[in-house]
Amino acid sequence: MSLSLTDLSLLIPLVRQELGVLQTLVNADDPQMAQDATDISALYRQTAMKLKEDYISQWWEGSDFPAYEVLIREL
Repeated sequence: MSLSLTDLSLLIPLVRQELGVLQTLVNADDPQMAQDATDISALYRQTAMKLKEDYISQWWEGSDFPAYEVLIREL
């Protein structure tokens, strides 16, 4: 299944936002919660990289979508 630029432009900010939340949990006082957040963060980072690759491969100058660097800067 291929995601469209519209899909990607919505998912990329959501995944990056969730990574921020997980990062705060990595520093939690509860060791189990911190470990779980670390493990899940790795999966989210892999997903974020895949979404980035897909976005960059589909994006073109003159599209109605921002370049990837602009998209993530707006977060």
